[in-house]
Amino acid sequence: MKIVAAACRSRDGKVHYLPIPARHHDVIWAMRDAGYTAADCHDQGFLTDMDLYVDRVTAKHIARNADQLLAHRDSGGVLLFSEEVWEGRYVPDNIGDCSATMQKAYGFLNPCDQM
Repeated sequence: MKIVAAACRSRDGKVHYLPIPARHHDVIWAMRDAGYTAADCHDQGFLTDMDLYVDRVTAKHIARNADQLLAHRDSGGVLLFSEEVWEGRYVPDNIGDCSATMQKAYGFLNPCDQM
């Protein structure tokens, strides 16, 4: 099993995610564009290649077992942070798919990719 995306679970139980190299703040912005508030992100975790949502502790074990941790970024802690498994900045494939919040932050629009 491998970690494939940063994700947030909303209070209504839906899992929201964006492709690598998106960070949790990118997912929260996409959630806001879809009508959620930042407070609606009930918890932050990761999506696995088996389409399972896992918390940061479980994700750290999975990433370590799959040899996904970047040696120069591993915090040594029990929680996984996306910076420990991939580098880069999220840039949407289709910048016109969604509205607004990331336009202020990055100058382009963020597609809402939800599950």
